[in-house]
Amino acid sequence: LPLSGILNVNNISKSEFEVYPNPTQNSISVQFPNGYENASITFYNTIGQKVVEKDITNNSNSVTINNLNSGMYMYSIQSKNKIQTGKIIKQ
Repeated sequence: LPLSGILNVNNISKSEFEVYPNPTQNSISVQFPNGYENASITFYNTIGQKVVEKDITNNSNSVTINNLNSGMYMYSIQSKNKIQTGKIIKQ
């Protein structure tokens, strides 16, 4: 069989922000999708209160959360016309 139809994973364009590590202890990093350079990330506790908000860039993409108590937090990343939400566990 010819291999011309095999998809190369390196050629896939990223369309989502990646937040890692998860779970985390002190900080998280955000990997930006292609075409995005600036964003704002906001963390909320389990009752919906805003606990951290930070502007991030492709070059400065780390957020310190060591002042948060252990538990689950929701996050919202906003950039251009994109909003992405998710959950993160703080140990």
